[in-house]
Amino acid sequence: MAEIKPMALIESMKKKVCEHSDVYFRTNKKTGKVYTGKLCNPSTKEPSVTQTAARARFAKVSAAVRAILAEVERELRPERRPDQRLS
Repeated sequence: MAEIKPMALIESMKKKVCEHSDVYFRTNKKTGKVYTGKLCNPSTKEPSVTQTAARARFAKVSAAVRAILAEVERELRPERRPDQRLS
């Protein structure tokens, strides 16, 4: 894997540069180093029924978790009413 030292303009990079690329970037949060990697043998065929079902389950669970986290966030940081003073 290649190791790069980012410029001040680009402090971190992640994911793929474009959808056609098979090279991705990751930044180590502890050290700040940026690493690149190459996706191996990306699939070009249609997903199977099992894969489609697994993706649907994952999407459903992800949506439920996002909703729970949003609710918890609202409870922890209630919105301030316009007539309420800042403390």
